[in-house]
Amino acid sequence: MLNESLLQPPGTPNGADVIVRRRPWTIPADHRSALVVRNIRFASLHNVKAIHVTSTSTDKPRVNNELPTFASVVVENCLFDGMTQTAGEGRHNDAIKADGSSQVSIATALTIRDCTFRRLGGGIMPIHASDGGAGGWGTVLLEGLRFSECAHPVHIGGRCLVGRLIVRDCPGIQIIADGDVSGVAVVVESSPGAVVFGKPYAATLDPHAECNQKIAELQARISTLTTDNATLAAKIARAQEALA
Repeated sequence: MLNESLLQPPGTPNGADVIVRRRPWTIPADHRSALVVRNIRFASLHNVKAIHVTSTSTDKPRVNNELPTFASVVVENCLFDGMTQTAGEGRHNDAIKADGSSQVSIATALTIRDCTFRRLGGGIMPIHASDGGAGGWGTVLLEGLRFSECAHPVHIGGRCLVGRLIVRDCPGIQIIADGDVSGVAVVVESSPGAVVFGKPYAATLDPHAECNQKIAELQARISTLTTDNATLAAKIARAQEALA
C-alpha cells in the first residue's frame, strides 16, 4: 500500500513533455543494472507524462556487443493525483510510460508496486507498457495498485512481448492487453473485480481460488451439520425429560 510520505518531483523545464525521465545513461554502469524510481508525488499535471522509462539506449556505446539495457525496472510508492491533457492535440500522456527497443534481446523485468492513481482524465493511461524489444518485458508484476476516477485502463501491448503478467492485490484493476502477446501467461491473485481484456491473454484467476472456495463450502456445511446436531441433541434431551 502507498505510503504518502512522498517527495515532490523536480520542476519541469519549459517545453518538456515528462517530469521524470530515465534510461541507461552512464555506460557501462547502467547496463544490466536495476533501475528504481520511488517515493514521488505527482499532482495536477497538464500535458506532460509523470514517469517515462525506456529500458534501452540505442544511441549509447554497446557493452559486450549489447545495447545498454536495464535488467530490471521498478516503480514503487508513487502517487499520481490529477492529470489532464488538451483534447484534440494528439498528445499521448501517461502516468507511467515504459518502453524499450526492438533491437535488443534482454528481457527486462518490470515491477510497478504500491502506487495510487487518482483523477486521471481523458487520454491519460495509468500505465502504458509497450514497445519491448525482441526479449521485451520478461515479467511484468503489478502489485498493490489502487485506482479511482481514472478514465482509461492499464494498457500492455503494442510491440511489447511480455513473458508473464502477474497481478497481485490490485482490486478492480482493468487491463487492456493487445499486440504481439500470444502465449503470455497471466496470473491474477487477491484482486477482486480485476479484468483482463483482449486475447490471446488467458487469465488464470487466483490459483488458490478454487481450493479456497471448496474450503469455504466445506466450512459452511460443517457449520450446518453442527447446528443440525445441536438441534437434534436438544430434541433428544427434551424427549428424555418427557419420559423420565
